[in-house]
Amino acid sequence: MKQDGSTLIKSGMLVVLSFLLSRGAAAQTAVTETGGGANSVPVFTSASAVKSSVITQSGSNIGIGTTTPSQKLSVSQGSLNFDNYGFVSSYRGPLNNYTNLFFGGAITDDGNGNYTVQTDGGSNYFAAIRMDNTGGNAGAINFYTAPTTGGTSYQLTDAQFANYLRMTLIGNRVGIGTSAPASALHVSGNGDQVITLQSVTPGNPGVAFANTVGVYTIRAQE
Repeated sequence: MKQDGSTLIKSGMLVVLSFLLSRGAAAQTAVTETGGGANSVPVFTSASAVKSSVITQSGSNIGIGTTTPSQKLSVSQGSLNFDNYGFVSSYRGPLNNYTNLFFGGAITDDGNGNYTVQTDGGSNYFAAIRMDNTGGNAGAINFYTAPTTGGTSYQLTDAQFANYLRMTLIGNRVGIGTSAPASALHVSGNGDQVITLQSVTPGNPGVAFANTVGVYTIRAQE
């Protein structure tokens, strides 16, 4: 018997919930469900009916969308949403079938490598970080950004999303404009001027190259 006078009786797959409709009243309403799942949290579907929800408790772990949570909170095939435009999710990419951890600002994924850019009604720019767990680019951290194109939401495929890659960190290499850096710093871009080095003080700026022998500097001509 619970403090509010309700009684929970479980017999096989039959769950009966009885509760007092008013304090001190003898009238009770039976709420019945058949086929309830073990360890699942019930949810009311009407004033007198309940069913199993997507939430499961296993020991001290809680699962949403999974009946076998392995952590304090396990979420399967979905995103965590923070204040409308911040999203965290993990999914398996359809092209290479490997797991990614995805942090999105104003962009979500559906778990199958498709993305939705969310608008706030006036703009639809986005930014994202994706960490590849296994596969051909194992251990990579990729950064994506896109400017606004208007005030409507739109869809992106995995191949289209790759066009917004700005920087990749993998192992001890950094790639800017490339997802496969071949050296410690690999910059790829369009046009004649790919890299700009600017000094904030007057003088003859230069670039220093160092090895175990010494330091060698190349300076710009005034």
